[in-house]
Amino acid sequence: MTKDDILDMTLTTDGGQKLSGIKDTNACTIVSLSVAAGISYEEAFQIGKEAGRKTGCGFYTKKLMMQARKNGIEFRKMKYQSITLQKFLALGLVGRFIVKRRGHAFAIIGGVIHDGIVNPPMSRLTEIYKIESHRLERIKAMR
Repeated sequence: MTKDDILDMTLTTDGGQKLSGIKDTNACTIVSLSVAAGISYEEAFQIGKEAGRKTGCGFYTKKLMMQARKNGIEFRKMKYQSITLQKFLALGLVGRFIVKRRGHAFAIIGGVIHDGIVNPPMSRLTEIYKIESHRLERIKAMR
């Protein structure tokens, strides 16, 4: 898998940040939570704020996910040890994931990367969270 293959598998997104009107930087954890959990950028931003994130500053994925759980977003931390992005995608896992590599987090949904940048195929993923209950599933369940 090459960088071009990864590019073909990447959907460029800001998770709705621009539409929200919230001026923020270093917000990859917020964007990934918004996209993977199917929630608005505003809601993901608020969860980050509740977890202690300051606007414009990067944040720990683990802390964000613990706060997300308190806000009703169910997830499971996957037990892969330092797997590369290339190998993770090759597993063909179905679902919605928030993945972290050194200094960056992004979402993978149905094998498609949702991010604002192109990630190197040999990036080592250090944390992987599978979203078990996202907003779209909760809406369907209410019908």
